[in-house]
Amino acid sequence: MYTMPMREEVRGSRWIAAATSLVLAGLFVAACGGGSDPEPERPEPVAEEPDRRGDVLIPQRRFVEIRALFDRRRPDMTRCYSAAVGQGEIGRDEGGYVTVGLVISEEGRASDLHIYDSTFDSQFLFDCMFERIRQWNFGPLPRPLEYSYRYRFQAL
Repeated sequence: MYTMPMREEVRGSRWIAAATSLVLAGLFVAACGGGSDPEPERPEPVAEEPDRRGDVLIPQRRFVEIRALFDRRRPDMTRCYSAAVGQGEIGRDEGGYVTVGLVISEEGRASDLHIYDSTFDSQFLFDCMFERIRQWNFGPLPRPLEYSYRYRFQAL
C-alpha cells in the first residue's frame, strides 16, 4: 500500500536535491576554470629559427613524441631484460635501470647508441636494446638530436 510522504519529507528531499545541484554546478564551474580567460598559447619554436648558439630549434612537441615512443616501446625493452635474465647475465632478483644515449638523425633514425649509465653489466641486454632501437623511426627532425632515456626494470 502506497502512502503519501509527509510535507517535511518532501520539503527535505527538495532541499537536498537543490543543494546537490548547486554543489555540482559549482564543481563544474570550478573544473572549467570559472569563466576566467584561457591562458594564452605560447608559440612553438619555428624549426628554422636558430637559437643563440646558431642551432636550429626543435619544436617541443617533437620531444614529447620521442619520449612517447620510448614509453610505448617499454615492452620490447622488458623482453630484452627477461632474455638477459634467461641467459644468466642478470640475476632473477636483480632489478635496476639502463640509461640509453643516442643521436637521432634528421631522417629520424637512431645512431651512436651507447649506455650512459646502468646498474647492470650485461652486454647481451645492451645489444638487444640497441638492436630494437635501431629499428625505430622517430620521424624527421630539422637537425640531429642527442637524446637519452632511462628504462627501469624490476626483478623477476
